[in-house]
Order: sequence, then C-alpha cells, then structure tokens
Amino acid sequence: FTATVLLQLADEKKVQLDDPVAKYLPFVPNGQSITLRMLANMTSGLFNYTEDTVWVDTIFDDPKRVWTPRELVDVAFRHPPDFAPGTGWHYSNTNYVLLGMLIEHVTGKPIPAVFAERIFKPLGLKQTSWAKGGAMPMPYARGCTMQTQNGKRGDATHRDPSWAFTAGELISTMVDLRTWIGSYATGSLISPAMQRERLTWVTFPPNTPERHYGLGIGEDHGWLGHTGEL
Repeated sequence: FTATVLLQLADEKKVQLDDPVAKYLPFVPNGQSITLRMLANMTSGLFNYTEDTVWVDTIFDDPKRVWTPRELVDVAFRHPPDFAPGTGWHYSNTNYVLLGMLIEHVTGKPIPAVFAERIFKPLGLKQTSWAKGGAMPMPYARGCTMQTQNGKRGDATHRDPSWAFTAGELISTMVDLRTWIGSYATGSLISPAMQRERLTWVTFPPNTPERHYGLGIGEDHGWLGHTGEL
C-alpha cells in the first residue's frame, strides 16, 4: 500500500523515485545519498529498528504502548548503517516508516486519509482500515505468537500496531486482500511505467533469480506478493 502511494505520487510528478530523501525529510542520516527508490527496494542501508534488542524488550514489556513514527526511526538512527546506500540489500521497516512520513509531508494529509482516498475507495475495499490502537472491527480472528518475552505462546490480538506505522498498521479481510493483490500485482492504480519500476528486481544477495524484491513487492518462483507477520 505504501509503495503504491509513492508510485502514484511519482506519476503525478510530486516526487521522483531518485530524489534524495533529505529533500523531504532532512533529519535522515546521510539522507542526501539515500533515494526514495532505495527506501522502497530496501537498499538504503538504514538499520531496521525492529532488530534493536532494547526496543524489542520494550515492545514485549508494554505491547499497548503507542509509538510515533519519529520515535521508531530514531531507534534506527542510533545504529550505524548496515552498508553504504545502494550497495547492498537488507529488509528494514525503517525504510517504510520513512516513506509514510514522506507521503504525509508531500500530500499534507495523514496516512489514514491518504490510503482511504487513493486505495480503499477506488478499489472498493470496505473492510480495510487504518488500525487505531489494539481494537478491531468484529468479527476478527485472534492472533497467536511466539514473539513474547519468555518465548512461550502468547496472544497478540490487541497489541498496539503503531509500532509498524506504514510498514504494517492496517486491518483487512481475505476478501478485500483478494481484490487488493490483483490491483497490486497488475498495477491498476498506477501507470504502466511505474508498474515496471515496481517490478524491477534487486539483484544484491540474498536476492536470487528465483526469489527477489522490487518496490514493496516480492517475487518467489513466479508468485508476486508480500509476506508479513503483524
């Protein structure tokens, strides 16, 4: 969803994929050398805040804590980069939180309104919404997880999802996601040129010819889509 809005903004000439992120978010370390494309295809080198052990302990100790996007990226910025921009690949939620902050900056609107206007309404996604706290519309499935402080199975159903922001803070159903994946994989909400950008695959390891990443989308032995655990 986040990458799709980025590509829509590029279609509208409001951003360019090879703009430096510093043009929009001047607080990003080395932001003059990191492009929007690098954020979107995970080649920025920015540390993944969800790999910070102190932050993980905080999440497990207080799963209902509300996080701001800036708090999340500041966790990442306390770490050195994994590699120089554009020289490697590592999945980092930091990239997509920054893209969400950028989208809000460029559109002048909060992300829930942007997603509703640009994706939910055009596709008729009536059961997809931006999460607000740990509550969900009924009926809903409960979420079980082994991601707990003691490593034993826990209930993650009502954890506050603000820890993910535009890297995963959405609620949906299988029916809506079936509609969404068709649009996402074919590019119905963006131009053919931007869909080609989306499906331009990164070749840095651990990407391979069979399993690789584009702009917010992966291909695994011919299947297009994206995994997730939130």
